[in-house]
Amino acid sequence: MNQCVQNVFSGRMNTPYYLDSPFVDERARYLAQMLERGWARETVIGTAGRLVGFARRVDITAAGGVTATQIEAAAAKEAADTAKRQLTLAEETLRTSQRAYVGLRDHPKLLRPILDGTNPTIEIRFFNAGNTPARDVEFRYKFQANGVEKPYIAPKGNFTIFAGATKTILCRWNGQTFSDETQQWFKDGYYQLFFRGKLTYKDVWGVQQEPIRFYYFSINDMDLREDYEGDPDYASPDFEVEIDPDEEVTYTTDDPFPEPEEANKDPFDF
Repeated sequence: MNQCVQNVFSGRMNTPYYLDSPFVDERARYLAQMLERGWARETVIGTAGRLVGFARRVDITAAGGVTATQIEAAAAKEAADTAKRQLTLAEETLRTSQRAYVGLRDHPKLLRPILDGTNPTIEIRFFNAGNTPARDVEFRYKFQANGVEKPYIAPKGNFTIFAGATKTILCRWNGQTFSDETQQWFKDGYYQLFFRGKLTYKDVWGVQQEPIRFYYFSINDMDLREDYEGDPDYASPDFEVEIDPDEEVTYTTDDPFPEPEEANKDPFDF
């Protein structure tokens, strides 16, 4: 690759589309002349796009040369493709800027002590920080506790969270009653209550967004702590907007009932 090509096709034009298409040297020399004559780089980039589109669509080496009809057809196709790309980009930008963004407004709270004789109840508040409603919202939560044979799982779904609105959900343990022995273990700090939640929703265009996932555990009979590395002071939820699907998440608290045969199962698949 000569120096002229390297200089011209740099930055966002340093792609196979520009570099591997026909007549790369000739296109680079023409664009370099435009730059030398003071043309703005954005204008040169636009010209580069039209040139590469023409080079890919018209075979100027064909016997008999190139006809005006072929040139017009290539220009029309390039214009149509450019318009389509611009429309797609505009739609993506609109959706990104206007769609719903749902997350935890604050840390979930235990409304009653775990051992006050009633069922433990956790209040959780979701907030839509986006500009349009979150639709087809579904929330599932799972209570689990040491000393209790079966977890308690409950769904809450088919609701909408409007833009700028807060949705409060009460998650109540309706599982088996804690025995006197279990309650004593809670009081002594040996047992904990575990709470997982998973919320899914769609934007106004019907696109399913990445789910919100979180995991909390009790540190006494009235306080919860988020089981996630990265927020040592527990000042705010780590998933205030939404979890990054590519981010590696490490959970530090062991499940009270690990299932070795399902070690690779998504812990939020319930």
